[in-house]
Amino acid sequence: MSVLEKAIRLAVEAHAGQVDKAGRPYILHPFAVMFAAERAYRPSLLVFLEEFMAAAVLHDVPEDFPEKYPLSYILAEFGENVHRIVAGVTRRKAQGESYREFIIRANEDPGSRLLKILDIYHNLGRIHLLPIEEQSIRRRYEKALVILNHAEFSFLEEVYLWSSHLIRPEENRREIK
Repeated sequence: MSVLEKAIRLAVEAHAGQVDKAGRPYILHPFAVMFAAERAYRPSLLVFLEEFMAAAVLHDVPEDFPEKYPLSYILAEFGENVHRIVAGVTRRKAQGESYREFIIRANEDPGSRLLKILDIYHNLGRIHLLPIEEQSIRRRYEKALVILNHAEFSFLEEVYLWSSHLIRPEENRREIK
């Protein structure tokens, strides 16, 4: 079984029964980020495409399930490259890491930086599904993007527009015509 297949199986198992704040199956988010990662991939990330996609589908597993799937598990099961990227996008809440400190740390590794940008863009694309009082998180994401994507903005905007077709295909069909 390939690293990617193994990662998909673990993500499905870990997120089974979990729903997002809008009540949809949570696994849709890691899958959407994984597909965006496939499109955004470039060799300068110094990992193979399959490893980058595996990190994308696993990106929330250690943070959501730290007891069952700690980062040491990701290292043992998926290797150093996947671990490095996932560790870079896993906030260290137990150590008191602030969101800003977390974003600065994610920015240090090219793979983690790109993956976090894709994650934020996907989250922004579905913010309209949240209750109005929870949509204020948009500002935090926008501040994070200022740190993360200086030179990558136009490229990632294209990825975001592409991924929005995965998020809200019924709305975006009208834009395509």
